[in-house]
Amino acid sequence: MTTPSDSGYREISLTQGQVAKVDAADYEELARYKWYAQWNPNTRSFYAVRDRPQIAGKKQGSIQMHRQILGLEKGDPRHGDHALHDTLDNRRIVDGKENLRAANRHQNRHNSRARKDSSSGVKGVTPFNGKWKAEITINGKWYYRGLHDTVESAAQAIREVAEEHCGKFAFNG
Repeated sequence: MTTPSDSGYREISLTQGQVAKVDAADYEELARYKWYAQWNPNTRSFYAVRDRPQIAGKKQGSIQMHRQILGLEKGDPRHGDHALHDTLDNRRIVDGKENLRAANRHQNRHNSRARKDSSSGVKGVTPFNGKWKAEITINGKWYYRGLHDTVESAAQAIREVAEEHCGKFAFNG
């Protein structure tokens, strides 16, 4: 464990040279466990994970640190969402901004980054006949916002739709 100069949080060492940040108030409970870094190829990031205690000699799977902090028990369909996208920062509030929050599947998806094979680097923006097409599906409904000369213009059009329909879970980066 490292104590940063900001006493509001603590660090928990993980495997693979990774470190998780947690609120000082959560540290004592979390430090009782052995945590490891688990790579997620979909989000292209590490998560802090631990094994659940065995029952009658049978493994019970694992739990991610952010789910434990949020009190999301095994079987709870909600997701833990890292609003600020640093999956090893498990503080509830960072620099006055909400960081950890419970979300349904759709909300969590809205806050995801663009796919790694995205040609524009922006969700909902794709090349089309020398222009940039702005279209996105939110909760099963398709929103088309036209063709744009620049990625930035198309991204802004998508951002407006996402903010209107996804609120604080909107992310378009």
